Amino acid sequence: YQRRVHGGSVSDKMKIIGLTGGIATGKSTVSHMLQAKGVEVVDADAISHQVAAPGGAAYNDIVQTFGTEILMEDGTINRDKLGKIVFSSEPSRKKLNACTHYHIIREMARQLTSHYMRGTRYVLLDVPLLLETKLHWLCCKVIVISVNFDIQLARLIKRNPLTPEEAERRIHAQMPFEEKQKCADHVVDNSGTLDDLQHQVDELWVNIQGGWWNFSWWISTRFCLLSMLLSAGALVAYPFLRLSRRFT
Repeated sequence: YQRRVHGGSVSDKMKIIGLTGGIATGKSTVSHMLQAKGVEVVDADAISHQVAAPGGAAYNDIVQTFGTEILMEDGTINRDKLGKIVFSSEPSRKKLNACTHYHIIREMARQLTSHYMRGTRYVLLDVPLLLETKLHWLCCKVIVISVNFDIQLARLIKRNPLTPEEAERRIHAQMPFEEKQKCADHVVDNSGTLDDLQHQVDELWVNIQGGWWNFSWWISTRFCLLSMLLSAGALVAYPFLRLSRRFT
C-alpha cells in the first residue's frame, strides 16, 4: 500500500534495519555491501563528522568544552587528539556525547523522514551506539557485527595510530558484544575473509527479502513517525532550554 504526497511516494512499509557493533568490527564494510544491494543508509558516523566540522551544529560546543588545543591549523578538530581525551575519561566521553548526540539524532530523523516521504523500501540505520541510545526500538530487526577480540585489536591498531593499551581501552569503553548479542536478531561474524563476510551478507539479504519480518515491522514506521515528531518538538524547544540554563 502506498500513497502519493506532493509528487513523492510515501510507503507505510519502509523497513528500518539497525546495524551496530564494536569499534573496528567491520560495520562500514557490511553497510557498503548492503548499500550495493539497493539499501539506503543513514550513517551516524558520517553525520557525526558533519556536525563536528567547522560550521557544523556541534562544532562550537565541542571547542568550548575541550579547548582550542584540539584544533588543527586549518581549524578542523583533530579527531585523534580528541579521541585520546574522551576514551581515557568517561566524564569527557559524556561531555562529547552531550555536545553531539542531539544534533546527530536530529539529522538522522531528518534523513529518515526524507526516505519515508520518498517511499524508500529498506533503510539501514548504521549506528555504533544503536543500543546504548535506545534507537534500536525504531528498527524492525537489529544486526550485530561480531569479531574475534585479537583480530579486532589488530585491525584497530592498524587503522588508528594507537598503542595496544590505548586500543584495548577504546574497545572496552563500549558495550560488550555479549550485551549487544542479547538484542540482536542476526549476528554477522567478521572474523574470517572478505568472501566469508560477503556470503553471510548475501544470505542475510535473502532473509530480508523473503519474509524475515514479523508484526514489529508494521508498527516500526508508526514509532518512527512519532520519533520524528518528538525530534521536531525538541528542535523547537532546544533554544529555549539553552536560554533557560543561563538564568539558572
